[in-house]
Amino acid sequence: MNDLVDKLNRLDEVGYYRLGCSIDDLKAAAQANEYAMFDVPLKGVKGKANVLNEIARAIKFPAEFGSNWDAMADSLCDVSWQPAKGYVM
Repeated sequence: MNDLVDKLNRLDEVGYYRLGCSIDDLKAAAQANEYAMFDVPLKGVKGKANVLNEIARAIKFPAEFGSNWDAMADSLCDVSWQPAKGYVM
């Protein structure tokens, strides 16, 4: 798990990645780093509106979330309502 904790702390590698670990290991590593972790189950979700709604629900976006890609980008860049040292989705 230390390797996973180290990976989460590499700020020069911030981005979207598919990790070869279990969800439980990822949750433990996020907790060890004091990161907020959002599990966004998208399997079977179809259509832009449904994808945006599922992400907004899982991350607990504010009620004024605009339900479009620009609002999604803005909300992912400002997660001040979920204070943490880092974020894992």
